[in-house]
Amino acid sequence: MSRNLKNEILFFQSCGGDVVEFYRVTRSTTNTCEVARMKKTVIFQTEDLQYVEPDFKTEGEKSRCRVLSYDEIEFKSGEIASLWDRKPVTQNTIIFLPYI
Repeated sequence: MSRNLKNEILFFQSCGGDVVEFYRVTRSTTNTCEVARMKKTVIFQTEDLQYVEPDFKTEGEKSRCRVLSYDEIEFKSGEIASLWDRKPVTQNTIIFLPYI
């Protein structure tokens, strides 16, 4: 792998699209990395979908992962997170926000 993942943002989306989680890489080698979970912000919402982005001000728990390629990492649970393309990610609506 020729490029370091440090400070890159990756996301995991569950199969049903119910949950989206964002992670920022805090440390990285060619085979492993340490990621910190980030909170997410709802950018836009319809009746069925929410468009979310990471909240860059917050960081949560850290965990170690295996680097599969420059744009993918694998958690110990087997879930795979992909490189975020800086566009909002859709998830099924979980919280109903009031329309303004």
